[in-house]
Amino acid sequence: MKKISKILLIATFTICLNATAQNRMVEDSQMKFKISVPLNYQTNQYWDGSDKIHAFVSRDNNVAVSIRSFELPANVSVDQVVTAFRQNVLKGANQLVIQPHNLNGATGKMAGYRWRYNNITVVVGAFYTIQNNIGYIVWSMIPENLFASRSAESDAITNSFTILGLSAAGLEKPDDAFQLLVSDDAKLEHLIPKGSTVRKTEPGQTIWDIPGFSAGKSITMVVQNVIKDGKNLNSFMNEQVASIRGNGATLLGQSFEKVGDIYTCRYSYEYNGSMFSYTAVDGPVTFYLVGFVAGTGVATEVEKIHNRVHNSFKKVIPNY
Repeated sequence: MKKISKILLIATFTICLNATAQNRMVEDSQMKFKISVPLNYQTNQYWDGSDKIHAFVSRDNNVAVSIRSFELPANVSVDQVVTAFRQNVLKGANQLVIQPHNLNGATGKMAGYRWRYNNITVVVGAFYTIQNNIGYIVWSMIPENLFASRSAESDAITNSFTILGLSAAGLEKPDDAFQLLVSDDAKLEHLIPKGSTVRKTEPGQTIWDIPGFSAGKSITMVVQNVIKDGKNLNSFMNEQVASIRGNGATLLGQSFEKVGDIYTCRYSYEYNGSMFSYTAVDGPVTFYLVGFVAGTGVATEVEKIHNRVHNSFKKVIPNY
């Protein structure tokens, strides 16, 4: 899981991938997942109605990680799981962030909450996904006053959660499905879906059609160059977010990260039944934005494409 600590505290996409060597792998063949847990953690397994629970707690009881898994009918969505968990388990919790996320090949949503539990204020990070009609909620809980010092510990556990038989690489479009786009104006290059064609060109903006999708499930790509005008990426994004909210859209998530040596902001929002998933790049000469727009019904495919494009940004090296 993305470090929920970074998203809540400094809004980055840093991922903690290193688990301590003193771990053991817990595997559930019935619910089809595995997770790496420190040897000194207390473990418990039980049923809560039709939900199977795996609970892992640190020796000092300050870090708790739990996996709730349950069978679902085909018509249940991740958003419905999020709502049910918040209403039935995290009663009264204040949601701090929620956004699309891919955890080791499992596409879903990641959220952060502040919650009052046993008269203690805690920070909760939760990843929600549905795979093969099984719902999974992977969540951690840490007292707020210990969050900064102990969150890496819980991140290492939750990041190891893997659905059995699900390949992270297998869910990504292969490189031969992408082609290189070079922006001379922005002095940047990145991948775009192969066969994409320009539908419309406007000053500072091009609108592209992405091939391979049926009617009603089309994905549009938008590329923009914005003059910096003395702003940095943070102040520029503050204006963008204010505009998004001012127009009545729902912000799903916003996070800053570095792609190589390039500073970026990734954000997404919903408006009038459409999903907008963008990367804004602090380019050498402009703010460079690449976004994908589609109906919410193809949000998973949008995230797969956006993930590949987002991680491909590079500065163009001039030829002298």
